Amino acid sequence: MFSRKNPSPDYVELLQHYKNMHEEGYKRNINGQDIYVSSEDSFPGNELPKYATPIKQIIEATNSKSILDYGAGKGKQYEMPIKVGEITYKSIQDYWAVNEIIKYEPALPEHNNLPDKSVDGVICTDVLEHIPLNDIPWVVDEIFSLSTKFIFVNIACYPALARLPDGRNAHCTIKPPQWWSGFFHFLGHKYPNHKYLLGMIAPATDPMGNTSNQLIWVSNMALSQKGEI
Repeated sequence: MFSRKNPSPDYVELLQHYKNMHEEGYKRNINGQDIYVSSEDSFPGNELPKYATPIKQIIEATNSKSILDYGAGKGKQYEMPIKVGEITYKSIQDYWAVNEIIKYEPALPEHNNLPDKSVDGVICTDVLEHIPLNDIPWVVDEIFSLSTKFIFVNIACYPALARLPDGRNAHCTIKPPQWWSGFFHFLGHKYPNHKYLLGMIAPATDPMGNTSNQLIWVSNMALSQKGEI
């Protein structure tokens, strides 16, 4: 069994790749062409605002006041205003009305320490598909264990545009929504007092043969609406 203290060799190798990509940039393959992404624009954290509303709903439903962003990237998502409907908030933290947001990003020296305390909720967007399959159990268990009330996870179930320095696709663990749903349902029994909300994006084909990405929500709690992307 791999763990935080004993991750798989692939996890260690991938972490070094992401450190390099943060520092040097990386390539994205778009329509067969490699497009360079600068170090400044590498993993800024811009996926999070898409899910700000469903996260706010679970924050309010659980009366949470402290949040850990597990895999926050550069954390730029917390430095800009966010518009929800007709209202512009000065920041996501202001919109969520929480007291504390802690950023954790293992590939960046300034954010690579986990907190020494539990928080109410842990959010994790665009992360787990970048984790080797053998390390998924301990990483997800760690996400649960760091929270006292809820976790929110967004997962892409398709290949990434980004390429690792060694040429591999950045999404090293691609599983269908049913697999992730079953995994969280199984592990969730270990944390019966925790609420969780999963937003999984997977390719879907309509009757006309057109393919688009479908957002599939799975939760162990009832929410009025979960929003769309």
